[in-house]
Parts: sequence; structure tokens; C-alpha cells
Amino acid sequence: MSLDIVRVNLRRMFGFCIFIGFLTIYLFYQGDSGKYGFWIATIPMAIYILYGYQQSKKYMHLPEFADSVYYLGFIFTLIALLGATYFEKLSGDPKKTLTYFGMALSTTILGLVFRSYHMQFTDIDADPVEKAREDLQKEVNDFKSDIEDLRERKRSFRVGKWND
Repeated sequence: MSLDIVRVNLRRMFGFCIFIGFLTIYLFYQGDSGKYGFWIATIPMAIYILYGYQQSKKYMHLPEFADSVYYLGFIFTLIALLGATYFEKLSGDPKKTLTYFGMALSTTILGLVFRSYHMQFTDIDADPVEKAREDLQKEVNDFKSDIEDLRERKRSFRVGKWND
């Protein structure tokens, strides 16, 4: 699976999760129940994280993926705060107000924790400088091999041409 395909798949899932999160938050605010409000908006984020980890292992450590999880959480925070304000849920019971703010903040916290973990600890086996040095050395060796192959073809072409 190429990097472009992985990015397109993640982009589509990001949009789908924003839609599902918006719908979930909207439906939560339409009801009167304050149960599970703290966790309800983290469900689309969990779906996005699980989907992202199902993508190719080769690109699993993309920094863009960790950033997108954080941004998704922040978007849900803003949607939840806007919804609580727009549907006038903040003027009622203090316990419900805390539930609404808890729902809003839980998504940012989840996104921030995931981003921090993903960026700092997922590729712990390889030193980035050493990995870059190894990748550069591999490219240089491949280039040398290609040049040598080209020289060999040139020699065989010259020899073949003069023997005719």
C-alpha cells in the first residue's frame, strides 16, 4: 500500500469521524440525559485511531496521523462547547454543565495524550539520526550499484559493436 493511498484513506476516515462525532454530540445535546457525556465524543476518536493503526505498518509512525488525532479531538471540543452554548445547556444544573465541559475536554485530552505517545514513544527502537544515516547509506549504495551497472552495459555495448 502506497503512502498516497494511506493518506487518502485516513483523510476519508477523518471526515467520516468528524461527521459521526458531530452527529453524536448533536444527538446527545438533544436529549436530557447526562449519562456517559464525558465519554460519548471519544468514541469517534477511538474509531479513527483504530482505523489508523489498521493501515500499513510501513507508514504507522506518520507524524501527520498523530497530529490529525489531536486536531480531531480539538474539533470535537469546539463542537461540544458550541453545542452546549447554542442549545443553552450551560444555564441549568451545575452537574450537567460539568458533564458538557467534561465531554468537550475529554476529546482534547485524548488527542493530546495520543499525539504525545505516538510522537515520542512509538518508534523507540530506532534513533532518528541513525535511521536517516542508514537510509542515506542505502541510497548511496544503490546509486553506486546503478552507476556500475550502467558502466557494465556501456562496456558490453562497445565490445558487442566492435565484434560485429
